[in-house]
Amino acid sequence: MGVGPKRYTKNLKANTMRLTDENITSFQALYKQRFGKEINREEAYEKASKLVRLMQIVYKPMTKEEYEVTQKRREEIFAKNVKKENAQQ
Repeated sequence: MGVGPKRYTKNLKANTMRLTDENITSFQALYKQRFGKEINREEAYEKASKLVRLMQIVYKPMTKEEYEVTQKRREEIFAKNVKKENAQQ
């Protein structure tokens, strides 16, 4: 079952923090600076809300343990690639 725009907007508003007038004004300025287009307050509120919700969904702080596992994995991959390059030479 797909999520229609009205349902999505309803869920979005229920799950996001409240944006202040200052937040909306700042978003309008950033949007104009980045895209060269002025947007009204309603459109700025909608776009900023969606951006905040996206960040809530996507961003997850990493624990120290997760960081250490990630670093170890990167080191192993790097060592493997170096070994492979040396074998090809």
